[in-house]
Amino acid sequence: MGTSTEKSMTNIIKRSKPLLGTFVEVSILADVNDDTLVKLSNLAFLEIEKIHKMMSFHNPDSELSMINSHAYKKNTVLSNQLEEVIQQALELSHITNGLYDITIADELMRQGGLPKQYPSSEAGSWRDINICNNHITFEKDIKIDLGGIAKGYAVDRAMEILQKQDIEYKQISINAGGDLRMLNWQGKMVYIRHPSPKKHGQFIEIPMKAPALATSAPNYTNKNSLIINPISKEKLKNRESISVFADKCILADALTKIFFLFSDFGTIAKLFDTSMVTINEAGNLRQVL
Repeated sequence: MGTSTEKSMTNIIKRSKPLLGTFVEVSILADVNDDTLVKLSNLAFLEIEKIHKMMSFHNPDSELSMINSHAYKKNTVLSNQLEEVIQQALELSHITNGLYDITIADELMRQGGLPKQYPSSEAGSWRDINICNNHITFEKDIKIDLGGIAKGYAVDRAMEILQKQDIEYKQISINAGGDLRMLNWQGKMVYIRHPSPKKHGQFIEIPMKAPALATSAPNYTNKNSLIINPISKEKLKNRESISVFADKCILADALTKIFFLFSDFGTIAKLFDTSMVTINEAGNLRQVL
């Protein structure tokens, strides 16, 4: 698993588990023994699994499912973690005037992006969500899906858990299906999947520009890449990918969707101090911000 010298013991562990609807990879490099690395990686996976169970649209027993089932009927308890994620989503909805909207779940169910867990809901929007004192209510019979933003949050939380340990890490990397967070990211290169389905399995190398990275490519026809305009209800058909670099994965993931839909993405990028790279179907890179 690692190498050692007389002066220090630098070991690395790389593990992968199916979570968050994808494979989550955790890599840790530190001057500790193998048993400690295993324990550290378990801490990361346990935190990700906790968020997964809490915020899964697919799991009928998740906290998110409880909210989708009851928040229109009554004031429903909201955990601190779920409140943090929904509040971040609502802030982005406000800034983009609804082009980012987690109440898109009903349309995603209709168009095959989510399983049909619920009957058709009322037409509503993010404005129908009310949060107060760790409780949430819906003004209309809407359903919410946190999708990628929850995945990004889980990666961020796992990184925070690891950094709280009394360990001098040389490197930490957590990758959940394209939502990537690195500890020492400066000077590192990352590999982005080619956006053309015809070139499946090919990757393009780009430099890491911030601690977190997320990539979206709606040209892929799987449920994880489906992007729907919350206002027009049209499925986005784009032949490029967008990769966003930010301080946190929760923001990077959300902004990939926003930059596909929002014309004034430069203003938002400056607001959150992010940068963006696009890759077209031919594999050409364009540094936009």
